[in-house]
Amino acid sequence: MVGLPERIGRYQVAALIGRGGMGMVLKGYDPTLSRWVAIKVLSPHLAEDQTAVGRFLSEARAAASLQHPNIIAIYEAGEDKGLFYFAMEFVDGTDLGKLIRQRGRFPIEQALPIIEQIASALDYAHNRGIIHRDIKAGNILVTRDELVKVTDFGIARVLGDE
Repeated sequence: MVGLPERIGRYQVAALIGRGGMGMVLKGYDPTLSRWVAIKVLSPHLAEDQTAVGRFLSEARAAASLQHPNIIAIYEAGEDKGLFYFAMEFVDGTDLGKLIRQRGRFPIEQALPIIEQIASALDYAHNRGIIHRDIKAGNILVTRDELVKVTDFGIARVLGDE
């Protein structure tokens, strides 16, 4: 994929949010529901690799099974013109790593509410048999109102699965 597609599924692509090891995340617009979404897209070169596709869809299923205010909501997963994608809640904010680089060390009274929200999300996931396995500042999104959203369940382990 040289440039960004104009559309993926029903979503209009607006911008690139970021790139990772398995693909990229785009900002998109859902005209049906009149809302912004984030669209995670599997790299086209991995679309031929059934193991990679399986892992990608496993991430979508694991995250979609979790309904918690501090876990990113998954709206849809699919394939469009050879691109595997899933659409999720768009978070108007930044990741915790960038916040730490911008602000420096957080005072305890600012850090505690963030830690509590992360712990609440992980406790909820663990109680449902899902272990995140990649908790880091870059996978914690923080809204402008300091609501925390845990994201990127790409290497999560679902207990009972292989």
